[in-house]
Amino acid sequence: FRTIDDQQALVMATGAPVLGAVPSIAPGQELAALTDGTSVPGEAYQLVTASLRHIFKGGVLLVTSATRGDGKTISSAGTHARAG
Repeated sequence: FRTIDDQQALVMATGAPVLGAVPSIAPGQELAALTDGTSVPGEAYQLVTASLRHIFKGGVLLVTSATRGDGKTISSAGTHARAG
């Protein structure tokens, strides 16, 4: 298995652009990341949402990952919260 540690490695491995990056969210700070649009994670979700809106005009977004605890739920909720 290969570990991807940064955005450049991700682009090289997949050939897909990075639409945004959300920093790690400390345990217990998930709600603040969703409700405070001026927080660093809140602003990151805003950028990701804007990028997705620019590329996809409609449809369904599937959020998945390789392992449990990777942040699928918070990422889905954060993107939805910023989408309005």
